[in-house]
Amino acid sequence: MKQMDVFKKIGGILKELNDQYDYLAADPSELNELELELFVANAHFLKDHAEILRRINERTAAPSLLAEKTSRQLKNIHR
Repeated sequence: MKQMDVFKKIGGILKELNDQYDYLAADPSELNELELELFVANAHFLKDHAEILRRINERTAAPSLLAEKTSRQLKNIHR
């Protein structure tokens, strides 16, 4: 999965969580156990996707950090 795909998926999960929250908040005295379970499951789904996005970002950032470090080392050698 690409970083932008995961980011868009997170947006969809956030929208779904907001919709579920609005539905649950409309009558908090009548919270349904199944609806609460679905809300919690989506919250976990969001957490998992946020972690995936962080990992993808680490992997894409790592090569550029390595290139930057190598470039600095080469500059120091040529001094």
